[in-house]
Amino acid sequence: MVKIKSNCIIPSSAFSIPNSLIKQYDDSIKKPPEIGDLVFGEVSNLGHHRQIESRSGRMHTINIGTRAVFVFANRYAPDQFEGLVPDSLEEHIDLYSRGGVVGEVKVQNQLIGVATKVRVLGYVCDAEGKVINTFADGIFQRETAALLQMPGVRERIHKLIFCAPDSTAVFGGIQILKDQFDLTPDAISGLCSSSPLAVREIQGFSDLPILQSMEKDFQKIFNIIG
Repeated sequence: MVKIKSNCIIPSSAFSIPNSLIKQYDDSIKKPPEIGDLVFGEVSNLGHHRQIESRSGRMHTINIGTRAVFVFANRYAPDQFEGLVPDSLEEHIDLYSRGGVVGEVKVQNQLIGVATKVRVLGYVCDAEGKVINTFADGIFQRETAALLQMPGVRERIHKLIFCAPDSTAVFGGIQILKDQFDLTPDAISGLCSSSPLAVREIQGFSDLPILQSMEKDFQKIFNIIG
């Protein structure tokens, strides 16, 4: 593993990870990236984003050769990019958020420039060589459960949106959040919200608002989670 310098830029998208864990990266791990995986990379080509916001809120100007920590995640921003976490670890990835979010651009707004490119140097790992992730994908994951039980995390929750692929997952997820974490979602979203049948099934057992994942009416979104 290779040491990461202490003055390295840590983006706002990695806000939940303590500095003490971001110490080294491993260039030998070639596993497919997952949402939330931290990666260490170097800017290889400047495009639309030329700044990165650190988790302290400071804006850092980046140049070709700038090295920083980045976070794999999906993004849907009609005025900029639609990007997804790629199926395999590629040498170059796209930066599509000044918060340090990276992945593979699928569609971009024609009024902006191409995405800034980042050359992957390796996954950020802990002392045991395990890839560091922010929130794990699913409430059954050990890391997610631990975070949901931390007072510091719970105090920062303003609104809780539970995302699920189908109505069955919504039914079980609501129960688990209540029974194990004493949490009640403020709204339901995810893939299930795009299926009229799933929406009807959910409305049969829950009166929680359903926020469609492709909703573009910002006033409607605000009314639900504002």
